[in-house]
Amino acid sequence: MLSYEYLAGFFDGEGFIQISVRGRNRQTYLKIGFSNNDEEVLRDVQSSLGGKLNKIQHKNPKHKDSFILTIIGEQAKLALVSMMPFLRIKKHRAELALEFCDWRETVKQERHKNSPLVTDGLIWKQKMNALNQRGMVN
Repeated sequence: MLSYEYLAGFFDGEGFIQISVRGRNRQTYLKIGFSNNDEEVLRDVQSSLGGKLNKIQHKNPKHKDSFILTIIGEQAKLALVSMMPFLRIKKHRAELALEFCDWRETVKQERHKNSPLVTDGLIWKQKMNALNQRGMVN
């Protein structure tokens, strides 16, 4: 198992945090992941944090294949909590993601597209998107 210090450093450099939307009822959920060209290192991360590893084949033969490890839901929350003390670059994004998880646990999402809960979930997504814009330091 990799140390949380190592995982946090790798996540700061190669990771991402998203609040994603799925389904017709537009449920929001936490999604984190790592992308890299080295499958072996991502398998080590997967054995420490879980998730699903996929190969991304590029159409241009000059580009190396890459891999993406995706972790969602409660597993993603646990991974962020474990890495949080050691995060630097993505600390503010991780804090927002954990606030989203706390909010989501306190409400049961309704199945109606225009419900306030779905709208609130999309507001969380917009907040994360703003933090993820290129050039943002936090």
